[in-house]
Amino acid sequence: MKLAILEDNPEDADLLIRACETWAGHSETQITCDRFSGGEAFLAHFEPGCYQMIFLDIYMEDLTGIDVAKQIRERDMDCLLVFVTTSAEHVWDSLPLHPFDYLIKPCRAERVAQVLTDAAKILPQHTASLELTCGRKKISVTYSDLISLEADRHHAIVTAAKREALRCYIDSFASLWDTLRQDSRFLLCNRGIILNMDHIEKLGENEFIMKSGQTFPIRLNNRNEVMQAFLTYQYERTRKYGKRYL
Repeated sequence: MKLAILEDNPEDADLLIRACETWAGHSETQITCDRFSGGEAFLAHFEPGCYQMIFLDIYMEDLTGIDVAKQIRERDMDCLLVFVTTSAEHVWDSLPLHPFDYLIKPCRAERVAQVLTDAAKILPQHTASLELTCGRKKISVTYSDLISLEADRHHAIVTAAKREALRCYIDSFASLWDTLRQDSRFLLCNRGIILNMDHIEKLGENEFIMKSGQTFPIRLNNRNEVMQAFLTYQYERTRKYGKRYL
């Protein structure tokens, strides 16, 4: 597991690194910790996919942890963000950035261990990917990057983050849905339309509005069921990731 720690207080950084290394020794997990004393230095080094988890001090002198997280999310939606703070007052400001957890200073070793243990459990799912055949090429798209999939005879029109729409060959749309339905973030909102609910901006009267601005209709004959599935997912996500700072 590759970690980055953004902390401008040397003592707090040392404490957090020791806690991570202690957990790694007890869990027999190999980790690397890259340490940064400020947001600008980190962003100059950062590349999408280079870290699985990033610890961000909210109060830093050059850029706040929230500012850095916004720039991270513009380039990488996969890494897990853990905010480190002296109080919980900025928790709600950070929710649109999909934080994984919060640590209150001084960081207790048992809380750091809990965060790392939880992360180790979900990281395989977090990096799950869909193998697609587009023309003569086979490509892999992570589940987190998938936005929508629309049936087109023996093909699917796949929209993914940071890619142009792809027209990919599939055996059947039903088999594609059988694969994706195992992951709770995917929703069959209409016949031949699968959406990643993490990319939905809001629910309209009879359609979903994506963060990209696209809209997708909700199938009318099971509209209530589809809407309930979306609301339940959003509630569970907020409960799981939005209230972990105590």
